[in-house]
Amino acid sequence: MRIIKHVTILSVFVALVVTPVSSQAEKNLQEQIYEARDKVFPALVHVQPISEVFQRGKKTKQTAVGSGVIVSEDGYVITNYHVAGKAVNAICTLENKERIPATLVGGDPLTDLAVLKLDLSEYDGKLNWAEIGDSGTLVAGQFVLAMGSPLALSRSVSQGIVGCPDRVLDSELTLDDGERTGHYNVWIQTTAAINPGNSGGPLVSLDGLVIGINTRTIMGADGLGFAIPSNVVKEVYRQIIESGSVRRSWIGVELQPLEKLAMLVGNPDLEGVLVANVEQGSPAKANGILPGDLILSINEKPVQAKFEEEIPGVLQTISDFPVGSTLELKIARLDGTQDISLVTREMGKTTGEEKEFKDWGISVQRLTLARLLDLNRTSREGVLVSSVSGVTTRESTDLVKGDIILEINGEEASAMEDLESLYDKFGEEKPDRLVLKTERNGTVHFTVILPKYSDEDTGGES
Repeated sequence: MRIIKHVTILSVFVALVVTPVSSQAEKNLQEQIYEARDKVFPALVHVQPISEVFQRGKKTKQTAVGSGVIVSEDGYVITNYHVAGKAVNAICTLENKERIPATLVGGDPLTDLAVLKLDLSEYDGKLNWAEIGDSGTLVAGQFVLAMGSPLALSRSVSQGIVGCPDRVLDSELTLDDGERTGHYNVWIQTTAAINPGNSGGPLVSLDGLVIGINTRTIMGADGLGFAIPSNVVKEVYRQIIESGSVRRSWIGVELQPLEKLAMLVGNPDLEGVLVANVEQGSPAKANGILPGDLILSINEKPVQAKFEEEIPGVLQTISDFPVGSTLELKIARLDGTQDISLVTREMGKTTGEEKEFKDWGISVQRLTLARLLDLNRTSREGVLVSSVSGVTTRESTDLVKGDIILEINGEEASAMEDLESLYDKFGEEKPDRLVLKTERNGTVHFTVILPKYSDEDTGGES
């Protein structure tokens, strides 16, 4: 009985001690959330861009809503490319409800980031801005806050944890207009709610630093939001501020992690990164790199990608070299190792300049290097159809998005300038039909379109 009595007394004592400690921990967490909110929330902006888009063969303007965060005292705002990357102008609503005009400084679809500049010429209020932190310190389970304007509602905060600091998503991720994204970064996976409208807002650590830019969620999957790591954001932001765009070196290889290969060959210590594919017309192809090669080092610096999440880092290593750099690659093959020297080229834009040709009911794009790779095509001759009105052709399926125009009425259309000249010429002659020679999936087609002439200027619109 005496022993039981002591245990009972001890239990009561432990309960009295533990309960206040637990309450204090909860109080500290709440205070940290408040403090982090107060550091970044004033820098949060509601972004309303007006963008030019090409739909059904016409150039139109559309509005959207998103979020952004002010990151400098002179009014630079970071947001998503899919929010404002094609904005002709934008309005940013500050914490104090002031609506400030903003212009696009530059965008980078490959990381889905864009930078706006607030026009502060007539603003005499206080401008709040947030500090960008180090996403390299993030760990799974860490508390974070997602800030933004979900579903176009007023600004809000959601709280969650980091589910995975370096998640790899499908390498074929594309934006709404088909531009590729996500090839040069991993993603921060978080349980903090990210909804449409949150895009471009900051993901914030409890010490009040921006450690990511909220970007996407997976529809139908609870607790799966994704943000671009701040260390990627900082580099893209720096380049856009300095030059208005991001330049990347490119050698033309698709890479694959070694995990499965190492298991198949029974060598868990296999080093390097596996070349899965070599693109036609690339520096890698021209200099003899083959699928199945192992890249062991670049300029004597070892590279390693045993797992999928390490691939973006290797691509980033290559892209960080100045365009035109000479790279010395050490390659391993079944017959031994060898050194291969090559010169990098610029990756360039993922989509080319787009123009509308009203009388023909189409819009077209220049063929870029990235689009050629998507099409598995080496020739840049021709222009890419980006949208069709559906009423300009004899049949709705005659001409479709993705076709490449090669000739019109037997005259060459190998570049945008050729198409503009033909548009002016046929605008004067006004033929009732035009025969287009096009390429679709590597096969040549002939298509008849029925122009609808107007009294307006017939020049191709930019």
